[in-house]
Amino acid sequence: MSDENNKKNETNEDKLRKIDEFFNQFEEKTNNDPTNVEDFLLRFNEMEKQQQTEKEEIEARRKTRMDRLNEKKNNKQKREFLFNRKASTILNNEENNMEKNTANTANKKKKHKLNLKKFILFLFGLCLLGGVVLGGLVLSIIIDAPKINPNNIYSLLSESSTLYDDQENVIDNLTSFSSEGTRTNVEYSELPQNLVDAFISIEDKTFLDHHGFNFVRILGAIRDSFTSGKISGTSTITQQLARNLYLTETRTERTLTRKIKEAYYTVLLEKHLTKEEIIEAYLNTIYLGYNSYGVQAASQAYFSKDVEDLDILECAALASLPQAPDSYAIIKKIYPENITDPNSDNILLKSNVFYYVYNDISASRRETCLKLMNEQGFISDSELSDALADNLKDHLKPSSGSTSEFSSYFADYVVEQVTAALVEEGMSEEAAKRMIYTGGLKIQTTLNSQMQKIAENEFSNNKNFPNVANLKKDKSGNIISDSGSIMLYNYNTYFQSNGDFTLNSDEYKKNSDGSLTIYKGKRLKIYNVEVREQIDCNLEFKDTYTIEDGIFYSIGGSIVAIPTEYKTRDADGNLVISEKLFKDMPKIFKVTITPSSKK
Repeated sequence: MSDENNKKNETNEDKLRKIDEFFNQFEEKTNNDPTNVEDFLLRFNEMEKQQQTEKEEIEARRKTRMDRLNEKKNNKQKREFLFNRKASTILNNEENNMEKNTANTANKKKKHKLNLKKFILFLFGLCLLGGVVLGGLVLSIIIDAPKINPNNIYSLLSESSTLYDDQENVIDNLTSFSSEGTRTNVEYSELPQNLVDAFISIEDKTFLDHHGFNFVRILGAIRDSFTSGKISGTSTITQQLARNLYLTETRTERTLTRKIKEAYYTVLLEKHLTKEEIIEAYLNTIYLGYNSYGVQAASQAYFSKDVEDLDILECAALASLPQAPDSYAIIKKIYPENITDPNSDNILLKSNVFYYVYNDISASRRETCLKLMNEQGFISDSELSDALADNLKDHLKPSSGSTSEFSSYFADYVVEQVTAALVEEGMSEEAAKRMIYTGGLKIQTTLNSQMQKIAENEFSNNKNFPNVANLKKDKSGNIISDSGSIMLYNYNTYFQSNGDFTLNSDEYKKNSDGSLTIYKGKRLKIYNVEVREQIDCNLEFKDTYTIEDGIFYSIGGSIVAIPTEYKTRDADGNLVISEKLFKDMPKIFKVTITPSSKK
């Protein structure tokens, strides 16, 4: 307020000062002339009115300006009020939305909140349901499984019968009637302890302790399947025996049904048999390569000795075979033409039909077996070092029964005679042959093996036979009769060097539809046959001959295998082959054109 009063006082003083200045100027101009006083007052009034007017205008302008300022201020306040209302509304809405969202979230959390008790009950129910389903499946498979008698397992094993010559030498094992190879069963007392220990150490080290299953080994195999992608074998000796005895037809299958049956039979074997009986049966049934089933047959085949006479190295050698018996077989029979080095030190024996060759692929597994025997306390360190230093090849001696090739026709004759003798005693022919091939008979014969071998060697010597002479031949080397007809074609001109047969240009005709007509009466036979009451036509190579090392060989003709749907005969008896044959079998039947002839 004091500031405003000061301003008013200053204004009034200013006005008075201006009035004094005006009067002073007026007096100077009028020199105090009274006539001019009225004029002065009039002018002063005018000036005062003018000032009042200006003052009013200034005040009006000021008021107008203030009104505008106040109006703007009011409008601004109104806008702020409206904005505040809107903002308040928005905030209220957001708060409401947040409250709603919070409520929804709370509701959702409520909806998805894990009820541990209910979850455990759910899992329990799920496991229970799965157990019931699995139990029902297992029960149904066990009910359908054939019944067995674990106390009579040897009734399931076929045992080879053996033929002996007049000197008690083995000349043959009768296995052709059986789906398996040679087998001779032995009792546990005849098994060397080193052999039993060798199989246990490498196949099932907990055999004497478990009740059929090695769960530690199963879990380890599962772990290996995740870490290395491979799963190792988990079958115990009892499981392998169950598979070999009762699941022969499905033992290579990897199905749940087969596994359940195997487990069921394993439980029965462990329940009814002692460990000695199980290992005895296992060693009599296991396949060990070289056509040998059981350790006695393998011992004779590889070492020509009984199983009770095997040493530590030989025991480990047999124990290393079951994992891959055919690949690991210590001796391989190989045809002479497939031998790359006839002078190899690994050839143990040469015969007319086979070479018997030492196969040492299983060497690393054999060494592993010996080391495991040592680690598990079955053999001492010195026994281990001696066995590792020994050469297995020096132990091998293929049995005479394995190499006897000249006696097959004689064995057939003996089987006929023994069968007839058993039938005379009241046995059926089928039962007699089953006994011969699976009953483990020892049959004495009158054959003198030494004389028989001499006779067959002389018969195989071509020098003991005269050469063919005075044969009539045509220009192609074909043997002809006195009338000139071909009796035998020369094999070397009948077929090409690669074995192909090529038609001459006068032996066929290429037809417009792509088919081929082969003329009858030429180098190929064409004739009709009846197959399942249907008439078919055959195409056949004619008989040929060849002479090698001065020896004359006659070679019988053979049929050219052409499916029925590709061939017909025309009215003249010629054979017509459809074009479709050459499209379907281009590698076997082909048509090529050469500058000189057509083929």
